[in-house]
Amino acid sequence: MNDDDIVRPYQDSPLHLKSMEIVAVTLSLQVLVNDRIQDEDNGLDSAERELLQHTIDDMVASALLISAKIAGAVGADLYDIQMENATLIRMHARQLITGLHSLQMFGYDAEEYFQVLRDEVEDLRLLFLDWISTFDPWDYVFDEWGLFNPPGISPQDLDDGGSIGQRDFFDSEAE
Repeated sequence: MNDDDIVRPYQDSPLHLKSMEIVAVTLSLQVLVNDRIQDEDNGLDSAERELLQHTIDDMVASALLISAKIAGAVGADLYDIQMENATLIRMHARQLITGLHSLQMFGYDAEEYFQVLRDEVEDLRLLFLDWISTFDPWDYVFDEWGLFNPPGISPQDLDDGGSIGQRDFFDSEAE
């Protein structure tokens, strides 16, 4: 097996391809916002310019992190790691939409771009729902924080200080 055998399925996945479309739309929006920030006649004071710049930079970071977290989840086969990455994907997708509201608050309104980004995020959400349904909740490492354990497993289930449900890599090698 070579690196392409691992990378190709991830890069060709509909979820990853959609995340790259979101990156492209967000980068296009960044160009437009930066043009507005640099326009001398935009009516923005320096604090508003800085906040607008920070908002669009955060949006670009969120778009890029969605793709990175998809890679992290695809590369992991443990439920708790997949769910942790899925949670971050959801958070960053929601931050993109929140960023649009912030841009509007600063008087920047490019509704056609905003709607394209909303539509792309909605398409990602639908692909995301199908994707997370493929996670195997019983292939996990016990999460002592209690966030990403399978249904019915809680931190109180830890009886001897060791992990329950944890894969035992060493015992499987001894057999």
